[in-house]
Amino acid sequence: MASFKGTFVHQMDTKGRVAFPSRLRSQIPEGGTLTVAAEPCLTFYPTDLWHDVERELGRLDPLSPDVRDTKRQIFGSAEDATFDRQGRIAIPSHLRDHAHLGKEVVVMGVGDVIELWDATTWSERHGHIAADASDIMRRARGGVPPST
Repeated sequence: MASFKGTFVHQMDTKGRVAFPSRLRSQIPEGGTLTVAAEPCLTFYPTDLWHDVERELGRLDPLSPDVRDTKRQIFGSAEDATFDRQGRIAIPSHLRDHAHLGKEVVVMGVGDVIELWDATTWSERHGHIAADASDIMRRARGGVPPST
């Protein structure tokens, strides 16, 4: 399984294409799936992980309105994403609109996925994260203080 890390800023061209850094792209030469995230950003899933997401969502209760809405949101917005010869992916307008993507796009490795953020939106979000980093990390660990 791929492990993505690092934060990169790239320009989106007038056709909605954004380059992926070779360091990330080299782990996923076949491309993957791009879809909306819960936050105002996009998530790029490598093919193997996308299949896991499909299976996981397929196991959820189809009678639950929240499950159906989640599937609509994730699957209804999903697009196959492959790289052109310049290492770019084309981002459809409905995905650009969801993430409010402007000319500068942050491409960020987040472990097993890659996120795409509008640079201004990410800067604001990162400021909030940095200001509360220790509390956020503690909550993410279930309230357990980090080991020293």
